[in-house]
Amino acid sequence: MVRRQIVLPGLALALLGLFSLLYATSPALYQRVLSGWCFSPYAYPFIDAEYVTANTLCWQRGVDVYVTTPCDSMGRYFDYSPLWLRLPFLALGHGWTNSVGLIQALMYCAALAVLRLPPPPGRTVLLMAVASPACLFAVERGNPDVFVFALTALALVCRRGGAVARCMAVIPILLAALLKFYPAVLLALAAREGRRMAAAVALAACAIALGFVLACGPETLRALHNLPHVGAFGDGFGAAQLGLAVQTLTGWPVAFAVRAACLCACLAGAVALARSGILRDGLTQLAPDVADCLLAGALLVTGCFLAGVSVGYRAIFLILALPGLLALGTGAARDMVGRLLGASGHVGLLLLWAQVPLALALGAPPAKGLPGPALFNALCLTRDVVWWGMVTVLLGIILTWLIQSPLIQPRAAGAGA
Repeated sequence: MVRRQIVLPGLALALLGLFSLLYATSPALYQRVLSGWCFSPYAYPFIDAEYVTANTLCWQRGVDVYVTTPCDSMGRYFDYSPLWLRLPFLALGHGWTNSVGLIQALMYCAALAVLRLPPPPGRTVLLMAVASPACLFAVERGNPDVFVFALTALALVCRRGGAVARCMAVIPILLAALLKFYPAVLLALAAREGRRMAAAVALAACAIALGFVLACGPETLRALHNLPHVGAFGDGFGAAQLGLAVQTLTGWPVAFAVRAACLCACLAGAVALARSGILRDGLTQLAPDVADCLLAGALLVTGCFLAGVSVGYRAIFLILALPGLLALGTGAARDMVGRLLGASGHVGLLLLWAQVPLALALGAPPAKGLPGPALFNALCLTRDVVWWGMVTVLLGIILTWLIQSPLIQPRAAGAGA
């Protein structure tokens, strides 16, 4: 079992070592290889790690990084949580970019050990997911979402311990929420511990959130105002993307209508799945650690998706859900619901690799988020529709789990997922 748990971290470490060696020996070849992997690299890696350290350094020197960013090589206004700026040990500047990025990459590699390696052919799916463009994109940029992935893995490890350890799992979740906001959806995991734990976590989270708003509320609004726009045809995913793409292609003001229709269909499909005995029984039969990873991945991906449009590297959280999705598909009956569950794990892998056919259709890695050739546009629309289907399954899993949780059915505490 221990040997199996080091397979995924070993693969990630091997890829990290390979690309590090490639960058050190031949930066030009490094650029070509990553461009072929379907995203355009910057002149050097870990530019999002530099973004954090450079802006923190500027802030510590009295610069208003919400309106000017002389420390950042790309001139990006600060759009993260103000908490980052109040961590003086991050005020390192450009000289420490590679060190910070490598530490974060190593944390990601170690975090992959939280996943249970499924038997073949699911094992191949998970290995391909770790080597996907979406995951490589996140690590190469040194984006803080990789740190969120590591904090999520730490929380999942804590949840495998005793009562005290399970309570401690809230700490990395709250830290991730304060740093990136969207991980707050993971607080729903406390509902698996019963009503008292859920109430205690909710009170603590509300108190911390209130304190954060009082201390950093105005700054947070300024940061949110600086959030970058992800084009409808860029490397991203989210509830708004399909409607924006249709509106861009047709010129009709239908973005909101398309989004509303898709949301209604998604909710209807999720409720239908939640009422399915096949999904309910499948979740109950999952190992507790696999069920926890599945739920964490479903919460993060669904939360990011419904919030609007996220940059493609946030699809990294699909990896958490893949072992559970593959296990559900293996044990599902062969009716329509069973076939849907059986396909969901492989669909998740396709979404992680979605930039490959898009780049081939465009002839170059998409960078501007604008429409391209007809085939490229059609593939983008197909990708967005598939994302809606994926989120429907994940939301159905969340609803099914919620119905079965001790929060709703106290007597069912400890009864599987």
